[in-house]
Amino acid sequence: MYPIGARPSVALATGGILMFAVSILTTGCGGSEGQTPPPELEAPAVHIAAPEKSAPSLPATPEEADLSAPTTLYVYKQDGMLQWEMSLTDDGLTFVDKSGYFYRFQNKADAKRFLSGEDGTYEVIQGGQDWENAGGLTLRASDRKIVRPNGDWPFHENDATYEFSPEEAAPSLPATPEEADLSAPTTLYVYKQDGMLQWEMSLTDDGLTFVDKSGYFYRFQNKADAKRFLSGEDGTYEVIQGGQDWENAGGLTLRASDRKIVRPNGDWPFHENDATYEFSPTSTR
Repeated sequence: MYPIGARPSVALATGGILMFAVSILTTGCGGSEGQTPPPELEAPAVHIAAPEKSAPSLPATPEEADLSAPTTLYVYKQDGMLQWEMSLTDDGLTFVDKSGYFYRFQNKADAKRFLSGEDGTYEVIQGGQDWENAGGLTLRASDRKIVRPNGDWPFHENDATYEFSPEEAAPSLPATPEEADLSAPTTLYVYKQDGMLQWEMSLTDDGLTFVDKSGYFYRFQNKADAKRFLSGEDGTYEVIQGGQDWENAGGLTLRASDRKIVRPNGDWPFHENDATYEFSPTSTR
């Protein structure tokens, strides 16, 4: 016998549980008609990070490239003569000569910057049939010289300077002085430090070389330098000097601003016999 008042409380509680159970059986998970469907749950938001920037894309082939982009690389020897004529391949990374000798950029970002004309130094892989070498061959865009990683020039006597096309292909020069514009210089007069005429040099058919009747000559390192000098463009022009059976890239430099012949560091004169110059027909004496 429970104390008076205790039993009804339990009964009420028990009744409540029974009523709750009946409610579940009536409306619970049996799928009876008319039941209220459970609320749909929203999927949690997922943050997808944007992919990191990849190296700039390059055209699949040179034909797809902007026509102003270079597709041919002209590589000159230390003596100024053309050594390699390299075409851009489909990978957009490699310039290759018909001999199989090639320069390949280390990544597409470097290739993109070089092809767009951006200043900088670009170390490339050189190679050929069944060989390649990351030996430090570096294209220096500021003066288009091919140097070692420490800046020493040339990298090799066969890999000294470069030009490219079509934006700036090796400029064409007249085959002979007679075909040149009459205002262009065809004779270079070189004076000693005391002001006396020392050399009277004529422009040869290659468009690169001024040579005296003695055989002594000045030869530009590439056609781009020759073109700029002959057009009267200001600048310093380091030339190769030579004679019968000898030549030397010893730093003889024609400084257009004052027509003095100086050393690469600006010291004047280069030599007592090579001190100043004038040219004709625009400037004769």
